[in-house]
Amino acid sequence: MPDQEWTGFYRQADLQKWLAAIPRRYSCRRFLSETGVPLLSALEYTAARLPLRGVRVAIERCGEDDRLLLPIPFLATFRGVSQYAAIICDEQMPYANLYAGISGEAFILEATSLGVATCWVSGTFRRGACKVGLRDNERIAAIIPFGMAAEETQISHKRKALKKLCADDPATWPLWAYRTAEAVRVAPSAINRQPWRFSYSGSTLRIGLKRLDSLNAGIAVLHAQCALNDMAHQWRIDDKQNNLSIFTGEK
Repeated sequence: MPDQEWTGFYRQADLQKWLAAIPRRYSCRRFLSETGVPLLSALEYTAARLPLRGVRVAIERCGEDDRLLLPIPFLATFRGVSQYAAIICDEQMPYANLYAGISGEAFILEATSLGVATCWVSGTFRRGACKVGLRDNERIAAIIPFGMAAEETQISHKRKALKKLCADDPATWPLWAYRTAEAVRVAPSAINRQPWRFSYSGSTLRIGLKRLDSLNAGIAVLHAQCALNDMAHQWRIDDKQNNLSIFTGEK
């Protein structure tokens, strides 16, 4: 497949802001209140501005009677959820889920930068309870409950050390590759599985994934893009090997 020009989708100022938000992002399951009108207006603008092709983000309200969210064993039950963003993709578009992952994580990092708590929910919600009107060929890939966090203590998920995710020693890589892999390492993933593996050679960082057309892959792409920011680079998708490569020309 031809190289992907993902650098043109978001402004450098946004990428820099989101990079700063990455360490502050966490999965919140207890919400204290709705966002106020100014913040909600900012998020509605974000929902209109950030989605990539074949993706749209719709903000909706919900109540406990809607039973939107399903409980998960060994995880805290959601409390106080009154609004969410639905990440909707056109299933006829190539890489619809990947683009949904990029768009949804952009929404989350923008919300984080505004002080709004969020949580990815992709498999444990009732699609029939969503109030979003869908167009032909559309599907709700995930929802993102959001609001003001009820707890002071952030939920900290353990992550594997970068070295354990690499085929070679990341200490020998150039700084740009190390920082990019580290930004992906701390990204959220389904059940915190960290489904990415890294290797570096010939001015190219490779990110191996379980599946390319997935939310996890899209989230990884955005985190990598934030770390790369204004550095000249090219992306390449390898469908057969299920990996993404980033070439910079710098060693």
